[in-house]
This record gives sequence, C-alpha cells and structure tokens, in this order.
Amino acid sequence: MNRIPPAEVARLRALAGEAYPREACGVLVGRRKAEGPRVTAVVACRNLARAADRFELDPGDLVAAERAAGRRGEELLAVWHSHPDRPAVPSALDRAAAGWDQVIVAVEAGVPGRIAWYDGASRQPPGPRWSAEAPSGSAGVHSSDPAGR
Repeated sequence: MNRIPPAEVARLRALAGEAYPREACGVLVGRRKAEGPRVTAVVACRNLARAADRFELDPGDLVAAERAAGRRGEELLAVWHSHPDRPAVPSALDRAAAGWDQVIVAVEAGVPGRIAWYDGASRQPPGPRWSAEAPSGSAGVHSSDPAGR
C-alpha cells in the first residue's frame, strides 16, 4: 500500500490550493518498500504550461529533486498535479502521458479536496491505488486502497 504521512498530505493540499486556479505540480520522493512506496517528501516544481488547466514540470526543478533524493538514498516515486475545478481522476492527457505513477489533487473553488494515486503503468482509468478524502473536521487521513495493494 502506498503511504503518505499526514504532514505531507497537508503540504500537498496546501500547494494545490495556493496555485488555484492554475494547476500545481511536482513530485513525491521516498523509498520503495515491499509493501509499497513510502513518501518522505512532497516537492513542488514550477509549472511551465501556458494554459491554466495543464501542467509541465520545469525540467530543472525535476533534475534538482531527483539529485536531492539520490543524495538521501531516495527516489522519485510519482508525479503529482492538481485538477482545478475537476475531480481527482486522470484526464485523457494524463493517461496519454502515463509512465510515472500520478497523484492528482482535486481543487474545487480554491479548496483542496480528494487526492488519488494512480498507477502510471496503466493507460486506463482504473480506480486509484490510494486516496485521501477531503478533511471534514477530523485530524485523520481517510484512505482506501480499492485494488487491495
């Protein structure tokens, strides 16, 4: 099962909300374990896309994140981006660019909501491998793994 510490889930939501109404983007860094990836850091990257509803990771930011992760014995686990006023489901463009695992944060009217982790090896829109629902006054992170991983 994919693991994202609550503090990093909060950081992911904050970064996505700050970028609204544009898409925010970056990478998740951590270690691969037998039971699934363990995220240690959410890294923001500059979005070079001209359109507000697209993202293009700044290559320099991506290289810097990969080098920093390598120095700590970690690796890039997934690309993350937000979907302003759209659900946390891969778009056709997201699926066409599959290769990396993708973590998508839904942001509705500037308020970050559901986060979902999708397997990058699949170009189909299956259910997420991991998800966290929007907080509803509780301090906990509600997650599910419908694929049973």
